[in-house]
Amino acid sequence: MESTDYLKVLRRRWKIILASGLLSALVVLLLVQPEASGLGARSYTATATLLQPVDGALGPEFTALLVTTGPVPVAVAEQLDYAGEPTELSALVQVSPDAETGAVQISTTSTDPEQAALIANTFAEATLAEVADRTTGAVAGVPPIELLERATPLPNDDSLLSGPTTQSGRLVLGLVVGLVLGSALALLVERFDTSVRDRIDVQRAYRVPVLAEVPRLPRSARSSRGVIVKTDPASTAAEAFRSLRSSVLLIPSRVLLPADADQLVGPTSERGRPQIILVTSARAGEGKTTTAVNLAAALAESGQQTLVLDFDFRRPDAHRYLDVINGPGLSDLVHAEEGEHELRTLCRPSAVDGVRMVPAGTMIDQPPALPTRIAGLLSDARGLADVVIVDSPPMLLGNDAMDLMPYVDTVLVTCRSGRVTRDQAERASELLARLRVPVVGAAFIGWRASVRNLGERIAHRSGALTNSEFPRRDTGASAHRAES
Repeated sequence: MESTDYLKVLRRRWKIILASGLLSALVVLLLVQPEASGLGARSYTATATLLQPVDGALGPEFTALLVTTGPVPVAVAEQLDYAGEPTELSALVQVSPDAETGAVQISTTSTDPEQAALIANTFAEATLAEVADRTTGAVAGVPPIELLERATPLPNDDSLLSGPTTQSGRLVLGLVVGLVLGSALALLVERFDTSVRDRIDVQRAYRVPVLAEVPRLPRSARSSRGVIVKTDPASTAAEAFRSLRSSVLLIPSRVLLPADADQLVGPTSERGRPQIILVTSARAGEGKTTTAVNLAAALAESGQQTLVLDFDFRRPDAHRYLDVINGPGLSDLVHAEEGEHELRTLCRPSAVDGVRMVPAGTMIDQPPALPTRIAGLLSDARGLADVVIVDSPPMLLGNDAMDLMPYVDTVLVTCRSGRVTRDQAERASELLARLRVPVVGAAFIGWRASVRNLGERIAHRSGALTNSEFPRRDTGASAHRAES
């Protein structure tokens, strides 16, 4: 991946990164103490140096032995009022004799510099007294041993790398470590995530252009099942559906070829501007119906008489968006005897001006007569509106959508971010290629608009053209259809 791809991943997986950072900071703050972990404990070493003649009565090795055994630790414990065993106290010092120079170094390390110096110097003084007692026969004028240098505490180099001692410092340290680990975890999750999440994924999987990117709708709009083009015409989502309207009518459709063909995209369709547009998706929950009703509203907004046909007998929902009662509809029509119902009589006005619809109806249990009646139904629909929007079932949930495709002018695929995997999208693309139906492109649903994207759109909301005109097929016929 390129650097921009990594940034996209980190932005998309920010919840993982933030959760990891906060959890790590909390763990470090509550469970890791400086005394137990060594974090923040700057250590100091104090060294006292004794010097005795090389040819003296006692050698440096024997003097070093006296420092940690016998009367010296006992005397030091008494002087320091040490309550523990003298052997425990002697374990705090390190003794280094040098036979060539006669030097004996007594060192101790502690986080308290004064304590380190006190212990080293006390051991040195007690050793001086003990050696003096043992060398009564020393050469006159030559001291058996002397204190060459008193102990001075010095910070250890490794203590410069120690962690913070304050709660705020440890909190920051834990947060930084957690953010780093969270970033690594986010990249790992992304590596194994096969869902389609951006327009590049959509174009690669479906092999069609993305005609519009519709941002994630507010929770209120999703729960109310409203037509955003009508209820919030100045919103970013409404502008996206208007952009989709323009693209669907003006961009030529193309036929997909099988994945093993020399070319993945076939020739441009010669059907001209589409009149019957089938809206479908790979699986349920990808915004198919939302796209269908809002596309219809955007078309009506531009002066087109639009008819919505709800052929999704598995999950009929378009009538709720358009505020139409789901009475007799398409399923009843395909079950009826010849001449009992006509498509024209089942058309109902909706809450959106210029949009009528035929609901799924009351007999929605997979009508067996559907394949034999589709051609006639869609042929009749061409005479009832300028543009017909067909809301079909998802492609991977049954054969219903494939039964409809040979009789429509073009197919519009919807894809919701994170809802479908690349494998599922590719399977849907193969179905479209197998049927050789013209596909105009895809609508990418549910992307999260960045601050920059929102700013660009808000800047020109006041000047949005909500009533831009498109050439109509037959003005007189449209007026007649609207009256019927």
